[in-house]
Order: sequence, then structure tokens, then C-alpha cells
Amino acid sequence: MPVNKHSIFKKKHNLDNLKTYVTQYNEPELIFITETWLYEDEINYYNIEQYKPYFNCREKRGGGSALYVRNDIEHEGFGGY
Repeated sequence: MPVNKHSIFKKKHNLDNLKTYVTQYNEPELIFITETWLYEDEINYYNIEQYKPYFNCREKRGGGSALYVRNDIEHEGFGGY
């Protein structure tokens, strides 16, 4: 489930809406979000239950990405946070 959403996480209701969508629509194996606008010190606030998160944080205005892998999907970690 790819999502490109300008600063999706900067408002709490956006994260709540994403969590609702994920649980109502068959819990996709992967969720990839671009343009998260997150810095490294913010990532602990953006967990989604039953998913392992990986973040590529931004260093300047804009950018950033997040990948969430459903916990029952066997995988190995990779770069990022």
C-alpha cells in the first residue's frame, strides 16, 4: 500500500486515519509512505500496531520516507531507523 502524503504525520488525525484504514482494509503486508517530513527524534511516536517500522528521516525541509512491514511477514532489517 503506497502512500505519498505531504507531511502525513505532522497532524495526529492523519496518523489515526492511516491506522483506521490499515485495520479496515485487510492489513496490507507493506505500507510505504513518502514525504513523511519526520526527523530522527520524532520516529518513536509513529508506530502502527502489528507492524515493524523503518524510517529514512529527512535532513532538510521536505522528504523522508517510512516503510512498515506487517509483523507476520518474515524479513530482514535494512538501513534506516
